[in-house]
Parts: sequence; C-alpha cells; structure tokens
Amino acid sequence: NSISDSITMVKSLRRITYFYKDRKLYYPQIKRILITNEEAGKYVGFANVNRITSDIFFGSGAIAICFTAIISIDREDPSYFYKGAIIGGAFIVISIPIRIGFTSNMRKAIDIYNSNLNLTYNHIDLKFQMTSTGFGLVFRF
Repeated sequence: NSISDSITMVKSLRRITYFYKDRKLYYPQIKRILITNEEAGKYVGFANVNRITSDIFFGSGAIAICFTAIISIDREDPSYFYKGAIIGGAFIVISIPIRIGFTSNMRKAIDIYNSNLNLTYNHIDLKFQMTSTGFGLVFRF
C-alpha cells in the first residue's frame, strides 16, 4: 500500500469531496471502499443513519414551510405561514447537528481506514558525514 491508497476528505461550503488514489469520489463510492474495513464500516453505518435522519428532518422542514406558505396565500391569512415557518424552521435547525454528526463519523471512518493501511513510501536520507578516513555525502534508501 502507498500513500495514494489513503483516503482524504475535503469539506467545502456546499459539499464534502473524497479523494482516493488521486481520484475524486462521492459518498456512495467512498462508502463501498470504507466498508471493506470492519471497524471503519461501523462508523460508516453511523454516518449513514446521520445522513438519512438529517435529510428527513431538513426535507420535512422545507415541506412544512412551503406547504403553509401556499395555504396562507390561498386563504389570505398569514397566521398559517407563521405556524408552518416555526415548525419547519425547528425541523431544519434540528437537522444541522445531525448533519455535523455525519461529517464527524465519516472523518472517524476515514482515519481508521487510513491508520490500518501499512503506508510505505520511498524515503531517501541525505547527510553530510565525516569519518576518520574522510568526509562525503551519504545516501540512505
């Protein structure tokens, strides 16, 4: 195994991108790689539950806000929208820490996967060395 076999996670404002063997992969692809390691797979399972739960709460909140906005426009009564906005907003706020849990569990899974790789790389050591017979450059591979 080499360093290119390790997985890196890059988090931007909108999405998380994973890199494996110098290729850009997304969650479904990286999930298949991580579950090959039993311990990392456990955290991938936790992350998957976080992701699904977060999506349900966020989607429910968005639907509640949109649905009550349509009803309040149809009935010309803004009180419907306020109620829906409060409930929907609460669902969306609840989804945020759950989504953070997804990122945290994926980071743990990647750390475990990478730590279980026997990472080897070519290390060349160059030293200037003096001995009793002279001096020179010493290369160690």
